[in-house]
Amino acid sequence: MLAKTLLHSPKVLLLDEPATGLDPIARLFLRRQLKQLNAEGITALISSHILADLEDICTRVASISGGKNAADAEGNQVIQLAHFTTATRVYEIERLGLAAPTAQIATRAMPGVTILQAEGNHLTLELSGGNAEAAALLRHLVNSGIDVVRFEPHSTSLEERYQKAFGGPQP
Repeated sequence: MLAKTLLHSPKVLLLDEPATGLDPIARLFLRRQLKQLNAEGITALISSHILADLEDICTRVASISGGKNAADAEGNQVIQLAHFTTATRVYEIERLGLAAPTAQIATRAMPGVTILQAEGNHLTLELSGGNAEAAALLRHLVNSGIDVVRFEPHSTSLEERYQKAFGGPQP
């Protein structure tokens, strides 16, 4: 169906549950195709209950409840997905030894570092910028003698945000 729709070179696609009935391999193919189409300048408006797919494909997501655009628990009616922005990101760091010295080194390393939590050997921080700033911070920590065993971005998934806003079992 997607191939047939693309014959007319549309600028916008309206897709209602496009992954329904697809096996896992076909779903991966569909996601790759939709990302490629977006890179080519085609906008896709997708209605789906498969939040993991939306999180992978979309730059912005809105939730519909009772036939209306509903706000999430933070009051956002449209969610700008973090992995498509470079403003700030949250990182979780695990090291050998206590996290407190890492926090001090990280905040002195570069502007735009905010410590959110330092407990035991775990540190959670917010960093302004994108991948280049994250790489620079990690490089600085290692060059300062910090034995980093885990350095990864952390963001709340769409499923977690949905549960928080609309109820259901919490992770």
